[in-house]
Formats: sequence, structure tokens, C-alpha cells
Amino acid sequence: VAAWQLIIAVQGFPELYDLSSPHYFDSNKRNNAWRRIGLELGITEDEGRKKWKYLRDKYIKERKGGSQRKWKFMNALSFLERFVKERPTSSNIPPASDQLDSECNEQTSSLCVLHLNRSKPQDYDELYFMSLVGTFKRLPLQKKGEARMKIEQILYEAEFE
Repeated sequence: VAAWQLIIAVQGFPELYDLSSPHYFDSNKRNNAWRRIGLELGITEDEGRKKWKYLRDKYIKERKGGSQRKWKFMNALSFLERFVKERPTSSNIPPASDQLDSECNEQTSSLCVLHLNRSKPQDYDELYFMSLVGTFKRLPLQKKGEARMKIEQILYEAEFE
């Protein structure tokens, strides 16, 4: 089946892409839509779903600036523009150094001291502990204290026992 045909067919069923549609969360309506698309295009429901997922995911990727050349289905899938939302992302990579510097002055932890010591290259141990900073910063104050105590205890036991 041609991708163009699938795009046109799916466009006729907002329950497959529009979260504000009253039928979007109705699995019976969605299944029925895929069944009808399958019959119309002569494919199985599963084939239609998989091909649509590929097209939708590729559209989202290309929309973010995936390549220099414009993908041939961008215009055809542009109806999705108002239904595609950017999701917040998180990372275990620490933020830019000046950001960390300003965040570290609240309570100087050993992790911040490691970060501020820029004269020596970071090794894997430093990188590992720096990857934990973001999670640590999200903890409530009491949990931070408990985590610090447990970390100190683990390090003491590892070093002296």
C-alpha cells in the first residue's frame, strides 16, 4: 500500500491522532477505524498501524530538523502539526558548567567541588557522580540529608572495612 493512501485514510479518522477527539481514548472506535482502513486499502490492521507509526515518528523527527532535504511526506502529514506536542526530556548529563557553578553555592557538596576543579580532566568516577547531581538536586531537603549520610556510610565501609 502506498504511504499516500494510508495518510489520506488516517486523516479521515481523527480518533487515531487527535487527543481532543471524544473517541481518541475509546479503543473500540480506534480498532474499528484501523479495521475500516485495512479493508479500504487491502491490508491488515497491524500493517496499517505499523506503517502509520513509522510515518508519524518520521514526521516528528523530520519536523525537529532531521535532515537537509525535505522529506516527501512532510506536506501531506502537516495536518498533524497541531496534534504533535514536544515532550520534556531529561538527561543524566550535567547542565552547562556555569549553571552548575551557580547551583553549587547553596551547599558545597563534594560533587560540586569535583566539578569546580576544572584543572584536571574528568575521569569515569567523576563523570558517574556528576551524572547523579540532577537526581540529587530534585530530592527534598530531608531526603538529601539521608542520601548524604548513606553515601558517606557506604564510602566509609568500602574504604575502611
